[in-house]
Amino acid sequence: DISYARGWPWIWERYFDMIQPLATSMPWMVGVGNHEIDNGGTDAFRATDGSDSGGECGVPTHQRFPYFESPTLMWYTFDYGPVHFVVLSSEHQPAPQLAFFERDMSLLNRTLTPWVIVAIHRPLFTSSDRDGLERRLAHTWHALFVAHHVDVVLLAHDHYYERMCAVETEVSCSANRDRPVYILDGSAGAEFSPNATNASALTMYKDFDLWGYSRIEVRADALTHTHYHTDNSVVDTLTLPASW
Repeated sequence: DISYARGWPWIWERYFDMIQPLATSMPWMVGVGNHEIDNGGTDAFRATDGSDSGGECGVPTHQRFPYFESPTLMWYTFDYGPVHFVVLSSEHQPAPQLAFFERDMSLLNRTLTPWVIVAIHRPLFTSSDRDGLERRLAHTWHALFVAHHVDVVLLAHDHYYERMCAVETEVSCSANRDRPVYILDGSAGAEFSPNATNASALTMYKDFDLWGYSRIEVRADALTHTHYHTDNSVVDTLTLPASW
């Protein structure tokens, strides 16, 4: 979820005013969520009645954030230093994205970009109450992420921060260092999810009390993810070695 405009253009404008200091000084790469386009499409006869996106259908998002690699789609890739980023959509059908992902992985040079980070809005794994859609996402994507040695999967949707282990299954962590670490980073300012206090067998650290943000520092030989509260105090740190 980007601006939570949900059909109100002035909220988009206010959002851009707020992010201007950052967005004009560094790359600002976004992924689509349910408040930009409703999963499965918006009913044209009830476009502004109770839908998550307020009838936007992804159009304002796509016009404001055109994806040069996929001019008509909402999933794309980019490289930043030694990291290859793959941004997927949990709000669209997976079939074309699966083909896109497989082709992208087949062309990837892990010597030049040894790290792979995937970003997708809805969590595949989370300690909150999960719905059927999220279970289907896990069934669709997790095995592929394992097969292609994805290092980190960045998630959103739920309003809290949660770092999970190297996930083997929905209820177990991997004993080996060859599984992706899932990180749900949803504490940027929205009200916390009512079920945020839950935990699961996958939870390594969870914060549902204070808002925060995260930074990722990457070298060829190590990746460090750090979560901060808004007072810039460090609350969680994870470092992955190159052999991950």
